[in-house]
Amino acid sequence: MGCVLVFLCIKFCLLWSKEIFCCKLNMTVQIKIDLSRYKSALVIKRKGFIFDPFRKKEVALQPEEIVRQLLLQYLVLEKNYNKNYIAVEKGLRVNGLERRFDAVVFNSSMEVKLLIECKAPDVPLTDAVFRQVGQYNQVFNADYLLVSNGNETYCCKMDYEHYAWSFLTDVPDARTLDNLNKF
Repeated sequence: MGCVLVFLCIKFCLLWSKEIFCCKLNMTVQIKIDLSRYKSALVIKRKGFIFDPFRKKEVALQPEEIVRQLLLQYLVLEKNYNKNYIAVEKGLRVNGLERRFDAVVFNSSMEVKLLIECKAPDVPLTDAVFRQVGQYNQVFNADYLLVSNGNETYCCKMDYEHYAWSFLTDVPDARTLDNLNKF
């Protein structure tokens, strides 16, 4: 269906050398992904639980979990991501506080290249969500950030040298992630 331009004013912060740089973005690009196409890849073994093939265990069937699983299936089936290079719901420490990221994708050198934040479909993707993923990225310094609630999806490429980022019209495929920083 193509991309829809959404005019927003999003504050997005990233930590760089212990200084916070906040920038305003007046236009972002929403990526249209029909996640319902991947429902057949989900495995519901018992009522109220879904099997997570990335964590290799059953987890509670919550709206955010459905978005996470559908988005990860999209990455594996459409963008050719290797499921063995995806880590889901692990702990991290941000500004002295314990947090959990939704998912990260590594390249073949085991460097985090994509940080993913998922929300339930009824949770709007506000500036607070973008601040959250920006704070988590202080730990990872991922090249790409992906945020979705299943209805809206945004992906941006970070440019640490120029303290900037650019929103993309599509999610990068696995080959793009793996070829970053290779000469």
